Amino acid sequence: ILNTLYDGVYVTDSKGITMTVNSAWERITGISAFEVIGKDIRELEGKGFFYPTTTMEVIKNNKTVSILQKVSGGKQLICTGSPVYNSLGKITKVVTSVRDVTELFMLNEKLASATNEKENYKDEIKRLRLDKVKDTIIAEDSAMQYICEMALQVAEVDSTILITGESGAGKEVIAELIQKNSKRKAAPYLQINCSAIPENLLESEFFGYEGGSFTGAFREGKLGIFEMANGGTILLDEIGDLHMSLQAKLLRVLQTGEFKRVGGTKKIYADVRIIAVTNKDLKELVKEGKFRSDLFYRLNVVPINVPPLRSRQKDIEPLTHFFLDKFNKKYKRSCYINRNVLKLFFDYDWPGNVRELENVVERLIVTSPENEIRYDQVIEIFNTNINLDANNYVNVLQLAPMKEVLDEAERQLMELASKRYKTTYEIAEILGVSQPTVV
Repeated sequence: ILNTLYDGVYVTDSKGITMTVNSAWERITGISAFEVIGKDIRELEGKGFFYPTTTMEVIKNNKTVSILQKVSGGKQLICTGSPVYNSLGKITKVVTSVRDVTELFMLNEKLASATNEKENYKDEIKRLRLDKVKDTIIAEDSAMQYICEMALQVAEVDSTILITGESGAGKEVIAELIQKNSKRKAAPYLQINCSAIPENLLESEFFGYEGGSFTGAFREGKLGIFEMANGGTILLDEIGDLHMSLQAKLLRVLQTGEFKRVGGTKKIYADVRIIAVTNKDLKELVKEGKFRSDLFYRLNVVPINVPPLRSRQKDIEPLTHFFLDKFNKKYKRSCYINRNVLKLFFDYDWPGNVRELENVVERLIVTSPENEIRYDQVIEIFNTNINLDANNYVNVLQLAPMKEVLDEAERQLMELASKRYKTTYEIAEILGVSQPTVV
C-alpha cells in the first residue's frame, strides 16, 4: 500500500530508528532504503543525508510537526511527521510524509524574477511616456505625472473624455496632450468655447446651416465644426455653460454620430472624438437641473481632474523658470529671481493657477527696472499686507513662552504641509525629517 503512494513515506519507531521507507521516498530523495533502514535518524542527519528531521521534534513535542527539509542531492522537501499511539497513549511510531517542493520553489523564484522584470518594464514605460510629456507639459509633481500618464493611456482609444479643474490649471494642455498622442493626431483638431458664442449662433457653429436658412446666412450655407472635424477631434470648452436646448442635440450626436444642418433635412454622419472641458461641477449642475444627466454620463466616460497649482508645489519652480526663459526671450531681457522670491511663490495659493503664474512672471519681467526681480515687487503684485523680513521663514510678533511658540510653529508647518502633500513620505521629504517624525 505504501508503495502505491505518490508522496514519500518514512517510518521510525519511538526511539528514532528507521523501520521502513516507500519507493516514492527513494525516488524523491535519491537515497536507497538499504542505506537508511535500521539506522538512527540522528546518525543519518549527522552524516548529511537530510536536515533537519521531523521525527525527533514529533517525539519531543508529542504532536504533528511540519518542516522544510533539504536532502543530500540539493532537493527541498516539505515533511509532515505524525505520531502513532498505542492503547496506552504512548508513541510507538512516527510516520513522515514527504513531498518534493524543489520545483515549486524554483517556480516561485521565476515568478518573483518575472514580477521584478515586469515592474522594471512598467517603470521604463512610465519613463518613456513622461519623456513624451516633457515637450508639452511641465510635470515634476507626482500628482501631475499621474494625470499625464492617464492622459497618454486614454489617448490610445476613442473614448469621450471629460477634463475638469479650476480655471488656469492646464485643462486645455492635457486635452492637447491627448490629441497629439492619439491615432487622430494627423486629423483636424477643432476647439469651440460654449460660453463665448451666443446661444442663437452656437447651433449653427456646431452643425452648420443650409443656404438661406436665416437672415444673414451665406447663400451657399456653412459647414459646422462636426463636419469640418470629421475623422478628428473636437474640444468643447466650458461645456458646463452649454444651453439646455443644445445639450439634447449634442447628446443625439454623441449617441448616433448623426445630425442635421440648421434648416436642412439630410442626415449627416460625423466620426469625431469629443474632449469636453469645464471648470464647473457638472454633478451639481445636474442636481440643480441646469445640465442633463444623460449628457453628463455620456461625457463622463473617462474623467480627468487636473489638480490646482497649489497642490502641485513641485511644479512651481520649474514652471517659474520656464516662463522666465519664455519672456526673457520675448522681451530680450535677462531677468532672474532669487530663493526668497521663490519662497513667496511657494507660500502663495495661486487662485489663478498656472495662468496666473505665467502672467505674474511676465509682469515682473516687463516692469522690473533691473535684471534681479526683487521681493518687494512680488509682494506688490500679490497685493498683500505682508511686511516681513525676506530672509526669515518665521516671524514672531509677540512675546510668549518659547515652548508655546515652537509648538505653534510646528503645528502651522504640519498643517500647511498636509494640505499640499498627500502622503507622510512626501511631507517628510520636503521638511527634511523622517517619516515616523511626521506621523
